[in-house]
Amino acid sequence: MLAIYCRISQEKEEGKDRSLDFQKKIGIELAEELGLKYRVYIDDGISGTWEIDKRPAFAEMLTDIVKKGSKITALYGYDRFRLSRNDEVRIQMLSICRKHNVKIFHEKIEYKWNDPTAKLLDTVLSAMGEFYVDITKKHVRGVLKQRALKGKVHGVMPYGYKRDENEKMIPDTAEAKIVKQIYKWSLDGLGYKAISYKLNDMGVPTRYHSYKGTYTVDKNRNNQIKQKEFVTRDKKDVQWNGGSIKRILTNDTYTGIRRFGDYEFEIPAIIDKTTFNSVGNYIKERGKKSGKRNFYKYLLNNLVFCSKCGNRYTGREVNAHFYYRCTSRISKGASCKNKGIRMKELDTLIWARFFKSKVLTELVEKHLKENGNKDKIDVLQTKITALEKGNSKLTKERGNAISLTVKGILSDSDIKAELLRIDKEIKDNTTIISNLSEQLQSYLNSKHRLKQIGADLRQIKKNTSFNDKQKLIQKYIKTINVIYKDGWFILDIEFNISGMPIERYELDKDYKVAVQVDDSGKRIVIHLKTGEVTYHPRTNVSFWEI
Repeated sequence: MLAIYCRISQEKEEGKDRSLDFQKKIGIELAEELGLKYRVYIDDGISGTWEIDKRPAFAEMLTDIVKKGSKITALYGYDRFRLSRNDEVRIQMLSICRKHNVKIFHEKIEYKWNDPTAKLLDTVLSAMGEFYVDITKKHVRGVLKQRALKGKVHGVMPYGYKRDENEKMIPDTAEAKIVKQIYKWSLDGLGYKAISYKLNDMGVPTRYHSYKGTYTVDKNRNNQIKQKEFVTRDKKDVQWNGGSIKRILTNDTYTGIRRFGDYEFEIPAIIDKTTFNSVGNYIKERGKKSGKRNFYKYLLNNLVFCSKCGNRYTGREVNAHFYYRCTSRISKGASCKNKGIRMKELDTLIWARFFKSKVLTELVEKHLKENGNKDKIDVLQTKITALEKGNSKLTKERGNAISLTVKGILSDSDIKAELLRIDKEIKDNTTIISNLSEQLQSYLNSKHRLKQIGADLRQIKKNTSFNDKQKLIQKYIKTINVIYKDGWFILDIEFNISGMPIERYELDKDYKVAVQVDDSGKRIVIHLKTGEVTYHPRTNVSFWEI
């Protein structure tokens, strides 16, 4: 049997390397001429300089040669560099083939074991092959640096990005939506694997789905079995896993930063810096000591924060009661001493006050009436236009600076400082534009949003499920900030509606009532046990009179 080994390096352009199909075709022709059966081994996107354990098909071929009762009597590689550009690997291969009486063919010419000249020539050519790789790498690094200075990209883009017609890095609309959803799920408390399961259940394709061909993988890589067992799979069948989700959530490229060596370049951001940092802090916090595992469901997890130290409040059971407590208490000696708040009463207040009673609709309607949108839309559009013009000017400055570097007028150190300044200004402007655009879109969609809120609240039933409640709350409430002071919990509730003012409530330490003073000075009192709402006209009414 003839073992036909085919290999092509990563990212080879058409016509710059012998294709896999071409190598395979010549190998099959040789098998027919020798009157042998054949088996094809393919390493796609594998460098000839790599060690054996990083070349799955090559390793599988050598394993088949040394097997007891092996039928392989000859090995074909289009040229000696197909088999290896690494002297150590080539010596191992030659040793195995010689020991097992396997003939080697390059370009249909048999390698002569006993010819001293052939052995010397083979060693010299193999060394030249490695030298060629080293020289090529230096040349490629220089070319890539010049391309990077011009804002052009190379290699595989991170999921969510693509290369435009000018070879610049821009967001891929469909994939960018998935990236944003992944970040949202992370902030909602889902882990890497849970997010990957959701994407696979939804049928969201990975980047590999658009790739043709197959790949080889060790099926024992995730278990305790040391012996490698390679299997071939279609690239289109690759699914999401925890590792791919982690790479997306920890890659600051999504905030608009692209790096090449010591240089940083501005690219369009998919995730704002605040969201990226929030996810990073959440992942870091989750990785710390968390104590007893929590099996109870907390309706407001990831929404409640400490007004004293800024940390998140998480659900905990204490003395048969369930509380939201500041995460600063997890680290010994680092507690801010802000008091935990009982879960049941806070959940009841938020759900009954804003959703079950439909007060949220009234608050939004009032906000829209009191805040004329037209003037705000004009102001926002003017600011966005000015910032976009500023970015265009900065982009021209950047191009001029690069041109001066290419001509040798500016040094690398000069261009580095200048590009950092320009990129920082562009990045800052882009962040502001993104925030203003969100505000603008919110005002433009305000009427539609009000109708949507009304429709959502009409869906509420007496037996609304926990998951439906949580989804609705997270849709409209951004944060609930808590601080305990003089026997009262002060709650500042911020909404996911642009420009809408914060609602403040005071909850007594015995969890009997929550009190709010409206614009007219009238006290609104929510009785937490019954859900009843009463009104008191005097602002100086005492708690005991209530």
